[in-house]
Amino acid sequence: MNKARRNELKDIQEKIDSIKEDAEALKEKIEELKDKIEAVRDEEESAYDNLPESLQESERGEQMQTAMDAMDNAGSDLDDVINSIESCVSEVEDSLDNAVDNLQEAIDA
Repeated sequence: MNKARRNELKDIQEKIDSIKEDAEALKEKIEELKDKIEAVRDEEESAYDNLPESLQESERGEQMQTAMDAMDNAGSDLDDVINSIESCVSEVEDSLDNAVDNLQEAIDA
């Protein structure tokens, strides 16, 4: 195999490594968003807890409860996404590592 084709395969290997890093970065971004949702939810709960009981039982209090429930559900949905990414990334990384190994074998041939 000539030098130009070997260099092209090395470039492909680097791009494969970049894909693995992108998958991890995606998971981290989703975790950050989940953390932000939880922070807003905590603020909403604190505001709700500081309302007089009569306002907690009012339409406004019910709306706050609905919003907190929706934020809880969104956080749970993002947990599901994070778990799916972790599972998928593990399998994908194994396949990508195999591809890199095979490319290295081609480069070394």
